[in-house]
Amino acid sequence: MHSTAQPAPRIDITDLKTLIGRLKRRKAAGIDGIVSEHCNIWADQLSVHLFMLFNAYLAHSFVPSDFCKGIIVPLLKK
Repeated sequence: MHSTAQPAPRIDITDLKTLIGRLKRRKAAGIDGIVSEHCNIWADQLSVHLFMLFNAYLAHSFVPSDFCKGIIVPLLKK
């Protein structure tokens, strides 16, 4: 019997490094306290770990509940 299941999509590490490099600087930290400058400084090491993590999420069709949390800060304009 042949399997008709599609292979899980994968994230390319070079694309991940490129996207980390494109993060805007001087933005507010999220719930975890991480700002884009942290990601840019550690881009090489961070991209390897994010590559493995996100590809594992895709392979197992899993999204942590913390990924659904965010902070919305209203800004008053004059």
